[in-house]
Amino acid sequence: MKRISTWFLAALIGLAIAALSFAPRLSSAGPDEATAAAGPKLEFVQAIDTDNQGHPYGMNVTSMALIGDTLYVSYYSCGTLRYYRRDRQTGKLTLGGELDAGQRLRDAFPNSPRWWIWSTSHCITLATARGRLYAIPADGKAMAWYEPDPATGEPIEKGMVECPAGLAVAVSPDGNDLYVKGQPGPHAPGDGRIVWYHLDAATGKPAKSGEISGPAVGNCGGPHMVLSPDGANLYQFATQERKDGSYPDVTLGFKRKPTGEIEIDKDFELNKATPADSHFPSTLTMSPDGKRVYFAAASRTDCWLNIYKRDPATGELSAQETIAGGPRGRHFVFLPDGVSGYWGGADGLAAFKLDPATGHMTEASQLKETASQSPTILALDSANGFLYAGSTDAKAAHSLFVARVEKQPAAK
Repeated sequence: MKRISTWFLAALIGLAIAALSFAPRLSSAGPDEATAAAGPKLEFVQAIDTDNQGHPYGMNVTSMALIGDTLYVSYYSCGTLRYYRRDRQTGKLTLGGELDAGQRLRDAFPNSPRWWIWSTSHCITLATARGRLYAIPADGKAMAWYEPDPATGEPIEKGMVECPAGLAVAVSPDGNDLYVKGQPGPHAPGDGRIVWYHLDAATGKPAKSGEISGPAVGNCGGPHMVLSPDGANLYQFATQERKDGSYPDVTLGFKRKPTGEIEIDKDFELNKATPADSHFPSTLTMSPDGKRVYFAAASRTDCWLNIYKRDPATGELSAQETIAGGPRGRHFVFLPDGVSGYWGGADGLAAFKLDPATGHMTEASQLKETASQSPTILALDSANGFLYAGSTDAKAAHSLFVARVEKQPAAK
């Protein structure tokens, strides 16, 4: 009996040692593999080389818009608008042509005062509504609208209207109204105002419907506006100077009426601990269900992601969580399921999962081919399963990337 007990005890000790030696391998590999498996698909398809020839200020991407089988891309400084045809089976892009849209919008309406900010910047922001393309300049006097040629995707200009130099653009969910956040600064009349246009359903022509200005709006210097999915609220990121010399990040909340008119509701201070060593571009994004707002910001030394709850009944924002670290300049796109999506930043493209209960984001996987290429500007085609990303770094080897992603039909 004594021999059996000794043997049994030795066997137990041996099993315990084996389990301990194997456990670290499980704990180190298991969670990473499980996270990657749980995340949405993200696979490399194509990279398009940066082409700076003939463009002394570089070909870093400013804005992108996807209409049907054509991807429209605008570039910083040079004002070029390129259009790429895409293969819906593979997602790959082929250059169709380009327009010098920035210069044209800058030179429009010669007898009108020029809203001028940067003497070398011709860049434009793109927006879409009802299958039409709209181009708003960061330094110019006009907004143009286009209808894509069904066969080639070439943007056919349909007209121009006077418009302030735009820092941010948002389109209402019903496609009826377009909002332009004017450039702040000493050279822009009505500094920082928001102007809105009603879009004619038959022709697409924008007609100015109103504007809102004042100290709160005029102090805003942010590049992003978002409209809630129900169209009831508009939020605009801002960096506002305080009397104590600080520059807290805030979001201005606006109530939106069925007519498209907006009025200031209140401002929400998004990060009371913002460092005073200035800011990198920040982004403001809303979840597909309109229940959360994501604010990604960075300084020279740090970056963070703030998550805010939104009350759909009142539009009120309340702080939920701050996540330190992560890539600078993050832009987000959500898949229709609302619990997963993709972000692009200075470090590359990544997939993320979202906790439905808290809205907490967890990075699931990265696309190594985009590492350190700053693929920040994103356009998602979830119905066909492709993500298009544009680099904001003029020195990057590639200006455009195509990735195969999770295929999900748009929510109805």
